[in-house]
Amino acid sequence: MSSAHQQFISALDNIWPVIESTWDGSICGGSSALSYIGSSSEAAQVRTTAKALAAADAAHPYTIVDFVPPATPNANRQLGSGTVVKKNTSGANVLKVENKQSTDVVVSLAPANSTAAVLMMYVRAGQIGTAKGIHDGSYNVFVTSGSDWDTGARSFTRDCEYRRFTDTIDLTSTSRQYTVETLTLGAGSDGNAFVTPSDSGSFPT
Repeated sequence: MSSAHQQFISALDNIWPVIESTWDGSICGGSSALSYIGSSSEAAQVRTTAKALAAADAAHPYTIVDFVPPATPNANRQLGSGTVVKKNTSGANVLKVENKQSTDVVVSLAPANSTAAVLMMYVRAGQIGTAKGIHDGSYNVFVTSGSDWDTGARSFTRDCEYRRFTDTIDLTSTSRQYTVETLTLGAGSDGNAFVTPSDSGSFPT
């Protein structure tokens, strides 16, 4: 019994660094964190030693709740390029995003005097997305990139990065003309610059 107990305690100690490693920024969503932890060799050791401890004393069997997440593969949820995640604007202008990066992105527009996005559009790596019907105005442009898009949370769950353009974009229209704003992300960029926000909380949703 003593040996089984010590092995179980040791397994619990070993899984803590695995949990801590999910805080380094490469994992930024709960579902990916659970998958990472549950699929680790340390989690498997906790399960094994828990079963051994439960069976160590046949006369007084333990019941140990399986509190370790199950081993599951990483999800890789994606939307189609040009999918509008959010739209709270109407007008004549058009936003075109050419994503030359190796990761999917979501581009958000927020009025220059607001922290709420009026448009969020998903664009896959190496593809182009287009959103129509945007109202006249001056907009801040925000870009988040990563893997595995969580629609409910409106965020990626792995390898998340948050950036914004240093300059606003101006969309204007008349009865005869309208703006088609093209943004190129990644290799071969047209010169649009980024700065990194201090944290993900600055990204408008």
